[in-house]
Amino acid sequence: MKEFMKKYGVLTVIACLLIGMIGYFTYDTCKDVVPGKSINGKDVIFSIDGNYTSADDIYDSLYDSYGIGSIYVKFEQAVLSQAVETSADMEEIADANASAIISNYQSNYGADYKDYIESALKSVGYSSIDDLTTYLIQQLKAEEVVKEYLDNNPDVYAEYEKEYSPREVSHILVKMEDSENPTDEELAKVKAVEDDLASGKDFAEVAKEYSDDGSAANGGSLGFMDKNTSFVTEFLDAAIALKENEVSDWVKTQYGYHIIKCDATGYDKLSAADDFIANILNSDISFKTKAIWAKAEELGLDFKGNSELESALKEYMMLEGNE
Repeated sequence: MKEFMKKYGVLTVIACLLIGMIGYFTYDTCKDVVPGKSINGKDVIFSIDGNYTSADDIYDSLYDSYGIGSIYVKFEQAVLSQAVETSADMEEIADANASAIISNYQSNYGADYKDYIESALKSVGYSSIDDLTTYLIQQLKAEEVVKEYLDNNPDVYAEYEKEYSPREVSHILVKMEDSENPTDEELAKVKAVEDDLASGKDFAEVAKEYSDDGSAANGGSLGFMDKNTSFVTEFLDAAIALKENEVSDWVKTQYGYHIIKCDATGYDKLSAADDFIANILNSDISFKTKAIWAKAEELGLDFKGNSELESALKEYMMLEGNE
């Protein structure tokens, strides 16, 4: 891997990986290259105060430390920077999310919170806590690119839908100490739920009145789920089996008795939710890499004959064999 990265010279990877595709990124990463300069037969990638750094030096350090994943990070950043303009709304959302993340890490890790945040950021190609908002903006841009990709490629979503049965669901939980041996009081509550639903009372209203978990405040809504969601097996199987607007019989789990309602299925309804793309990426990250690659090609991706780098990126992005 390292050798093929070197042999294509300064126009590959860090310096000008995406020449002809992304003008801003090309300028930003290539502005310090010394044109035509070489020392001891090695291409020079930049100079600082008369000291030259060769492409070999950069590639060795980059690849030894981070591997092809670091190349993908640069690739993704470049595509998103060119494809989606940073909006004021993005900045506001990213700032708010960054503050929430920092507060959460401070609560959990105390004085060491910065180290934990920076460790997480470095794993995805960023260097310090100061990059947190930038990273979050990139994720918002990625969501836009993924949404556009899915809108334009219904067959891709159809394959996912067929395999994973995405949907939004609600439930009513009657919590029990021992669901195998419910108490008279617990069974009375089960009966009250049944009677209200049988009378035609709205499912969400019954959930607000009776359900014994935090979802009650939202009418029992658990939001998006699919076969990858980490629900207990009995609940997951029952929820996946439902058709849209169908309500299950009582489902017994370790938590008690549940009645489950399937609120929505189908791309048109599910994609209208604000958190749809975040949820679907949490379920299947390959949607992101497929969308990034498609957008790169739309922008005029050109590897300048570097088929080995192209193949390595495709493999890393889980694209090989999926085209």
